[in-house]
Amino acid sequence: MTDHLDFRQTWLWRQAFETPRQDTSTAEQEFFRNQYTAMREKATQLVSRISTDLPGMTVHDISHLDALWGTASLVSEGAISLNPAEAFVFGASILLHDAGMSLAAFPNGLEDVKLTTTWLDTVARHISERKRDGETPVEPENLPLETVNQILPDVLRRLHAEQAERLAEQSWEVDGTRFQNQESVRPKYIAY
Repeated sequence: MTDHLDFRQTWLWRQAFETPRQDTSTAEQEFFRNQYTAMREKATQLVSRISTDLPGMTVHDISHLDALWGTASLVSEGAISLNPAEAFVFGASILLHDAGMSLAAFPNGLEDVKLTTTWLDTVARHISERKRDGETPVEPENLPLETVNQILPDVLRRLHAEQAERLAEQSWEVDGTRFQNQESVRPKYIAY
């Protein structure tokens, strides 16, 4: 990863959103750049929760996501050219993928997670292991908080890519503030 390089200084960012291009207008560059930065501000709220929800996970905050622009620039410079719309999709994918590892990415938090097959399977495996080890089994509906906290990180890691697919179209709440992604990033002046 590129250490402490502002993602807006990377080759990929500059060639997509700042350098004049033959295939797009400066207005389109500005539109997609602004859409990305607005989305980044919202995603920052989600990824800031990852260290709380998955305390043993390596750093997955906004600095990690920003650094991916530098890595992508290192491998793509001179080989590919992304137009502003493509760069927006690339950046949005970076923002949303890891954001799915936060409990806040689920509209009803832990209650939504508990409805997933992944949660139910993980709980069943945990109960089975307790029985095998001769421990007193617990009821799936009455898991102690310690057990929930033990199981949750594994479940969130398994669900995060799937949940990331939903994040672009749903709202979420972090620390009492509700965030909503854009209705559409399609500029009105571009004919599709």
